Amino acid sequence: MFHLSSRIRRFAATFIDHAEVVISAGKGGRGSVSFARAANKRVAPPDGGHGGNGGSVFIEASSGVRSLQGMPFMLKASNGMPGGGSQCNGKSGADRIVYVPVGTIITDKESGAVLADLSVHGARVAVASGGRGGVGNAAFVSGSSRSPKTSTDGQKGDQRSVIMDLRTLAQVGLVGLPNAGKSALLGALTKSKPKVAEYAFTTLQPWVGFLERSDYLDSITIADIPGLVEGANENRGLGHRFLRHIQRTECLMLVFDATDLSTLSETYKTLMKELQQFDSTLLRRRRILVANKMDLMSDKDCIKAENMLKQMDPNAPVQVVSAMTGTGIDALRINIEKVVSAAVKEVKIADEPHVRTGLEDENIS
Repeated sequence: MFHLSSRIRRFAATFIDHAEVVISAGKGGRGSVSFARAANKRVAPPDGGHGGNGGSVFIEASSGVRSLQGMPFMLKASNGMPGGGSQCNGKSGADRIVYVPVGTIITDKESGAVLADLSVHGARVAVASGGRGGVGNAAFVSGSSRSPKTSTDGQKGDQRSVIMDLRTLAQVGLVGLPNAGKSALLGALTKSKPKVAEYAFTTLQPWVGFLERSDYLDSITIADIPGLVEGANENRGLGHRFLRHIQRTECLMLVFDATDLSTLSETYKTLMKELQQFDSTLLRRRRILVANKMDLMSDKDCIKAENMLKQMDPNAPVQVVSAMTGTGIDALRINIEKVVSAAVKEVKIADEPHVRTGLEDENIS
């Protein structure tokens, strides 16, 4: 059983992947009641201008933002300014644009409807529209009313509470118990430099690396999440808050510390159980099984570890590697390319990312 110290929990808390925010768009400015003053006119004509529109609140995905840390509890756009005389319209309120990490899902707290899945850099959604500005009295002139003293107030802006959930966008997710060597493996496969140390829970937040393909096509993204412990789906250890970061992956790479062969079977059962209980669809992902730390094993034990993993999961490729020395890494890269390519063929990729689910019906612009 792994226990987390308060220090580890404190460091893990610096990576924020969940936020609840109250959003308020700006109110429209009031229309003006005004009359032009002219010496040559017996009746002063109305010249009240319209109020400005309230500002809207936009949320935009940016590759330069890593977490939701610093997200304020309330987001508010500016109100529109009131209209003035001489048919001067009020200035519209400034829009509020908030930047979030790519992969952030925006959900309406009250209805539970998904408002947006911001899956690409630059994707933007309006979550609250500003109110229209009021009408000035100059617009109310009619044959029966030459000097109207009527104007309208600006409309209120939209208000809603939203939930922001960040789910890392990666094609391959590294899954394993603490100290299985996932971070070292990610560093060996990619150019990333995650923290590596000889103690459990070195990784305290998701880390993404990029594997360059041998065919020079787009690189493959690989995500390392904090090590799982038994009961992770019940929020033990670092809990299910990090399990959700592998829900978007096309392939799962199960990493084992193969130095103790007697624990391989139990470790496999634990990992599969936690995945199944958190989200059963994860078990339908293609898998690669990796026996790590072969530099600390004899050749005989390496062969035995490979055979044991093949018996546990006959349909999954098995690779014995040493993340520290690089042995077996090239072969693992080839396996990853094959599995990801096969997974992509099974999934229909949409031409355009879905950015505005649920908002179209509300005519938010």
